[in-house]
Amino acid sequence: MSQTKQDESCLFLVRAYGVQELAILYFPDVLPSSATRHLTRLIRGDGELLDKLTKIGYRRGSRSYTPAMVRLIVRYLGHPQHYIYADD
Repeated sequence: MSQTKQDESCLFLVRAYGVQELAILYFPDVLPSSATRHLTRLIRGDGELLDKLTKIGYRRGSRSYTPAMVRLIVRYLGHPQHYIYADD
């Protein structure tokens, strides 16, 4: 694989995402509904992240994330491609 193709496969674009769309990027090996629950649980389990997201418009039941929200989520959780989920 060329270096360019390899680099492109590791890129993560910060843009607006549907909640389920972003959740699937973080949890690609589970059903979409489970991925959404996992991501929501992570966000709600981090009081600081939840507070910052709430201040920029996140509400319970939101169906999408703005680019600013995605930027915060990635800052706290890391890029989806680098995220490792360990089930407790």
